[in-house]
Amino acid sequence: MQSIKKSFNFFECLKEPEDFLNKKMDHYRTLSAIISFLLALQGAVSWIWDYYIDSIGAQNTIGLRLYFLLFILVAPAFKYIKNNLNLV
Repeated sequence: MQSIKKSFNFFECLKEPEDFLNKKMDHYRTLSAIISFLLALQGAVSWIWDYYIDSIGAQNTIGLRLYFLLFILVAPAFKYIKNNLNLV
């Protein structure tokens, strides 16, 4: 039981101040939204490459590639996400 308690103390030293975490989230929010948007588009447009390589098999993957477009909805969500996690 003591070893478990010591491991929790070890991870407690890794905590960062809350104001620093909020500042870091505000700083990377726009970048995360842009990357999410671009990756969603890249995933959907990759179907063209699938079609170029294997036109018959690409017909089976078009549905999967279109699911990437759902991630476009994630990008604007970064604007409204607040850091409300209390991990302690």
